Formats: sequence, structure tokens, C-alpha cells
Amino acid sequence: MPQPEAYSFPRVTRAEYPLLRGWLAQPHVRDWWGDPDPANDRAIRAYRRAGFMPRGILPCEDGDPVLVMEFAPAPSSW
Repeated sequence: MPQPEAYSFPRVTRAEYPLLRGWLAQPHVRDWWGDPDPANDRAIRAYRRAGFMPRGILPCEDGDPVLVMEFAPAPSSW
């Protein structure tokens, strides 16, 4: 029987910035998010700030990053 995949959800760190830049430069991503430079670097600089919301998460399957996502607390008005 095949082994189930191991999933993890680490926070984005400086080590992943080159990976994020590469993903943001892909044509299908650029169509949605626009030119990765300088918007890309603005997002990365924001992740560096302590307490920044939303937080970057890099879901992994068997240790390999599969996407990047962000989360933030819902406003109290919800």
C-alpha cells in the first residue's frame, strides 16, 4: 500500500525568497500579479517585518514546496 504524503506548513523565511521570485516571474503568475519587480520585492520586504500580516506560508508535500499562501486574522467586524 502506498505511504501517505507528509504535509507541512512552514512560514516563509529568507531562504525561500529566491523560490518566490522565481514563481512570481512565471508567465501565468505574472498575468495575475503583474510584473514581479518591484511588486515582488515589496512583498518580500513586508514578510521581513516583525508582526507583518498577512503571514506567508509555504505548504510542502514530502518536503517539496507546492505553493505559497498568506493568512491574516479576520477583522473583528466579521
